[in-house]
Amino acid sequence: MKTILTPLLLAICLLQCLQLAAQNKDTFSTTDYRFFQKKAEEYQRWLNQTNLGKTLAVELIRLKKHDTELELVLNVRTHQTDSAIGMWNQLRKDFSAASNGRMLEAELFRVFVHKMEIPPVQGNVQVYVPDPDGSHNPCFYVGIWEEDSTLQLDTRLNPCKSTPVEVTIQPVVVKKVIGGKTVVSRKNLSSAEVFDRIIAFAYRWEQPTCLERYPKVTNIERTTSRLKFTVSDLCQVVLTDEKRSLWCDVVTALGGTCNDTRRERLDFDIEYLETNKLRCSVLGKIGSGVYKPRKNGWLNMEPDFEDYLEVFIDSFKTDLERELR
Repeated sequence: MKTILTPLLLAICLLQCLQLAAQNKDTFSTTDYRFFQKKAEEYQRWLNQTNLGKTLAVELIRLKKHDTELELVLNVRTHQTDSAIGMWNQLRKDFSAASNGRMLEAELFRVFVHKMEIPPVQGNVQVYVPDPDGSHNPCFYVGIWEEDSTLQLDTRLNPCKSTPVEVTIQPVVVKKVIGGKTVVSRKNLSSAEVFDRIIAFAYRWEQPTCLERYPKVTNIERTTSRLKFTVSDLCQVVLTDEKRSLWCDVVTALGGTCNDTRRERLDFDIEYLETNKLRCSVLGKIGSGVYKPRKNGWLNMEPDFEDYLEVFIDSFKTDLERELR
């Protein structure tokens, strides 16, 4: 009887701990969410009426942290990072001048919690630049929330630090038998041959490294000089020390399967510069381990996980150079 009760008691204990941790925040219901969606439309009308809508648009409203936190996602109306930074800075300047020095971020947040009718500690506003594919550009981010009754800001304008790495392509050894003799020569690989090898190399990532993860190579685009592709639903490839939650440990102890470690996605952009050189850029993103993120559900690894990404890129460079010998 002991061996059955122990894991069950552990599970009950864990659930009680989770409930206690969240007791200071109300959980939003489905009815609440429908209300928030209507209010998001009202928020956009407010943006338009105040001329802020010429620069900012509501993308979505979403629940986070076990449905105890509400997020409002705004987009700057451009796909270009440099333009977005200029538009945002000008908008802040114009708003301050027209409102006797008030801060734009504070007003965006104040109207948000007022219209949603939520406690400030249960909401946050995020501003992004959308990429054409629906994801968010990693070079622009503004976060606004309240903590200890004080407005908090996280502003990252052009924080992208990943530098493309150059990969050297060694000529391959070619052996031919001519007149009974073996003649050894070296041959430079064409861009088509190089890209074929890289794609074959990438497909090795489709071998799962974690439970309930099914990595796929997708979005392959290639020309004579450029190759782009994505590897998604990875696990512990970049974030090598990522761990699953205590809840998953309990589920596993009870004989179930569970994996809520964050999903990883890698976007590769590879240019064939000349016969012996490639330029490779890697953009890393992370998503929920509980559900498959949609396009706008991915968060950029930079700058928070920049060190991890740099280690991966160095390893990728070494592996790729070895593969192309």
